[in-house]
Amino acid sequence: MLSILPLILACSGDKDSEDTSIAPTDSGIVDTASTVPRDPRFEDLEALLKSELENSDALAVSLAIYEKGEVIHAEAHGIQDIDGETEVDTSTLFQLGSVTKMFTAIGLLQAAERAGLPLTTTLPEVLPDSDFAQDPTWNDGIQLGYLLTHESGMFDWLGNTTSSADSYLQSWFEQVYFPYIWLMNPSGLFYNYTNPGYMLAGLVMEVLDEGNRAYSDVMTEDVFGPLGMNRTYVRKSEAIDDGHFAESQGYLMTPNGEASYTRISMNDLPELAHGRPAGAGTW
Repeated sequence: MLSILPLILACSGDKDSEDTSIAPTDSGIVDTASTVPRDPRFEDLEALLKSELENSDALAVSLAIYEKGEVIHAEAHGIQDIDGETEVDTSTLFQLGSVTKMFTAIGLLQAAERAGLPLTTTLPEVLPDSDFAQDPTWNDGIQLGYLLTHESGMFDWLGNTTSSADSYLQSWFEQVYFPYIWLMNPSGLFYNYTNPGYMLAGLVMEVLDEGNRAYSDVMTEDVFGPLGMNRTYVRKSEAIDDGHFAESQGYLMTPNGEASYTRISMNDLPELAHGRPAGAGTW
C-alpha cells in the first residue's frame, strides 16, 4: 500500500515586496531525492506535479511516497525563496498548517494518559479559570475529547494579534477568548471545525505537564522526537536557525485586519504563538 504526502507552498501573486528574506544556511542536510533511486512508476506523477505547479500560483511542491515504511520516491520542484534564487529540494522545510492538529492530538492523548484522565474530563476539571464571561456554565460541557473531534462548539476565531512568546497561548485565552468569545452551540451536539478547540488542547497539555513545559517543547520532546522527526519545529526562530526553509506568497494580514496578496518573506511572516497547536507555525 502506498501513501503520498504532498506539501504545497502557499499561493503566489504578481506583486513584489521589498526583499527582507533570510538567507538559508548551508547546513549539510541531505536531499532525500539524491539517496532514493528513480522509480519509473512515478514518471507520470512527476509530470503532473510539474504541470500543476506551472499552471498555478504556488511557488513549490515537495512529495514523498512511502511503501512498507520506506521512502521509495521523493521529488521537489519550484523555488524556496521569494526572489526565486534558490530551488527547493526534498529536505526543504515547508509549513504543515492544520496537519499539525493530528500531532497536537497525540500530545493531548499522552498528557491525559499520564495524568490518568479520561477524555470525558471536562474543561473546568483541568482549567478552573476557563469560564466564558458571557455564560460561566458553557465550559462545563466541554470535554477533552470534544477538543479533538471538533465538537466543542467553540467559535472558530484566531484574532489578529501576534506574539512569539510561549506564554501567549495561555494569555490569549485568559485575556481575549474567554472574556469576549462564545460557544456557537452546546458542546457535543455536532461536528463543527474549530481552531480554538485545538489551541485549547495545547493549553491543556501545558497545564497537565509536570515539568511546566511550553507546548512547543512538549511537542518536540514527546511527539516529534520519538517519531524521529528531528527537523520538525514549532517556533519560527527554530526554523530560521535550521536555515533550509521555504518562503511563500499569498495573503499577508496586517494588525488592522486588512490583507494584501504579496510575497511573504520569513521576516514578514507573522507568528501566532496562541495558534501553534492548531497549525499556525509548524515547519
